[in-house]
Amino acid sequence: MNFWDHPVFCVVCGKEVPSDRKKRRSVTCSEEHQKIRTNYLRERKELKKCKYCNQPSTPEEREEFKLWRRDRKKHPHLVAELTHALQLAVTQLEKMGSDGLASGAYEVLKKVAK
Repeated sequence: MNFWDHPVFCVVCGKEVPSDRKKRRSVTCSEEHQKIRTNYLRERKELKKCKYCNQPSTPEEREEFKLWRRDRKKHPHLVAELTHALQLAVTQLEKMGSDGLASGAYEVLKKVAK
């Protein structure tokens, strides 16, 4: 039995989702409720990070971010050590040959190490 064969209820109002919307795997009963849900999810996401700069958006997160930046400026040798460690990891992946180069980790480390 398929999951979508069971009754599905709207996450906004609690009414049963019509069969034509169930076919599209919708969890809302109407377009209006879909917009309400989309806006709710967007607002929830924006509470965590700013949609423009992707920086922390709550006052506590901003303060934590400032402390992180301040700490980073106080200890530049740690940043240099981490950068060096990342560069070594990239070099080791390159030495592994096709297995290391094919991994997604290689691309990520290469970008971060620069």
